[in-house]
Order: sequence, then C-alpha cells, then structure tokens
Amino acid sequence: MDWDTYADAPIAEQYKVNYQATMVMVKSSGEVGRLIAQTSKAKIKALLDKGL
Repeated sequence: MDWDTYADAPIAEQYKVNYQATMVMVKSSGEVGRLIAQTSKAKIKALLDKGL
C-alpha cells in the first residue's frame, strides 16, 4: 500500500496501521501477525509462512 496515498484509508484504520513500515498478514479469520520496521529476512519469512 502506498503510505502517502492510503495512510488515512479505512483499511489502515481497521488494521491499526500507524507506521509506514508495517506488514500485516491477514487470513479469512483475521489478522494472524504483524511486523513493524523489520528488515530481518527470517522474521519476514516467518510472517509469510503464517499466512500460507
């Protein structure tokens, strides 16, 4: 999501995305995890694995 365009969008509010560098993994059951300002490949992979 382009933060400059969608920072105030309903979806950003719904998932409480308050920072530009936020990754939220969502499944049909809802949020399964999030990372804020992470660059660790292992942590990003672990988040993605939760969603698959």
